[in-house]
Amino acid sequence: MLKKNCVCGKYVADRTKKPYQKKANNKAKNTAKGLYQYENRKPITVSEELDVPIAEVYDIAEHGLPQEVIDRLKEEYPEIPEQIIENFPFEKPREGQLEIIAD
Repeated sequence: MLKKNCVCGKYVADRTKKPYQKKANNKAKNTAKGLYQYENRKPITVSEELDVPIAEVYDIAEHGLPQEVIDRLKEEYPEIPEQIIENFPFEKPREGQLEIIAD
């Protein structure tokens, strides 16, 4: 049953209009975006690579804690394995930090 104010069938579609066509965008084809932005990058030469300073490797033996600090941490946290405490780089851990590392 149709309603009084129904507009079904009263309007005829305009068939003279051209359908929508996708146009080429104005960007250059070599401009990459998103996941492919590094796809066509120029490789780095050896001479350019040597100009970049190399970071020094962190040696934990050079930055080890004094034995007194290690002993104090072992007393404060007896449930934490000794290896974790001995390799821990800070004198005072944040709350719950050693427990998270131990898990």
